[in-house]
Amino acid sequence: LTLVLAGVVISSLCGALLMLVNHLLPPGTRGDLVAWTMGRIDEQPDPLLLGGTAAAVVAALALGVAGADRLDVALLGEDEARSIGVPLGALRWAMLLGAGLLAACAVAIAGPIAFVGLVAPHLGRILAGAGHRHLVPASALAGAGLLLVADLARQPIDLGAGRLPIGVLTAIVGGPVFLVLLRRGRLEGWS
Repeated sequence: LTLVLAGVVISSLCGALLMLVNHLLPPGTRGDLVAWTMGRIDEQPDPLLLGGTAAAVVAALALGVAGADRLDVALLGEDEARSIGVPLGALRWAMLLGAGLLAACAVAIAGPIAFVGLVAPHLGRILAGAGHRHLVPASALAGAGLLLVADLARQPIDLGAGRLPIGVLTAIVGGPVFLVLLRRGRLEGWS
């Protein structure tokens, strides 16, 4: 309950900060910020940003597959992992920093596209199993596939003011899908 409430408070604070930035921007550039917050995939992204993100993704995949055994052992629990010699503190920090870097790269390129990062690992687990050697690349492919399918699905939807933003579609579809996955996981005992 504390974690949920903390998430609500942080979300509200970040929303207020975003509204403040929007208010302080010159009127001519506010539309760009609003479009970015709804998620968009630029047809010609900045090559430097794209190259840096590609390098980060390749490095993260390589490290995730290389450290798959440690990640699998960490699932056994703290006592078992420590008895085998897995440094859980360092592993948690590495995962936190790596996930933060990848999320920052994704948001810098496409804006905050909701639920892809939450649904993709669950979909990867369903498709490839729980072993991290297969789960890490399966989750990456599932995320890319979900984004591609969402982009294709939104193309024919024109609301008069332009195409439906991809972040709106992923939030509308991803929220209920994630709730179903959470319920299924709780029933199967892996949530």
